Amino acid sequence: MNPALSARHTLGLPVETQSGKHLGKVQDFEIDPTTQVVVRYTVRGDKLLQGLFGQELVIQASQVISLTETLMTVDDLTIKKAEPVIATTPLPPSGT
Repeated sequence: MNPALSARHTLGLPVETQSGKHLGKVQDFEIDPTTQVVVRYTVRGDKLLQGLFGQELVIQASQVISLTETLMTVDDLTIKKAEPVIATTPLPPSGT
């Protein structure tokens, strides 16, 4: 059995495609609360490689080929850009 990786070891981990293209580093990950399994990772491109602001990519857990203490390797399939998240505050009920 492989040892588990802590969030401290996973965040900041370099990410490459199977063909060796560097995509960036793990910035965040999401866990399904029901299964307690990682479902996707957010990868931030290096600023030097992706321009001034960098680029966020979403990697589905199913695209991860290997994950070690030093590198995450993902499938060469097309990687999706992260969708911007817009926080909204619910409006109070009308008439109050």
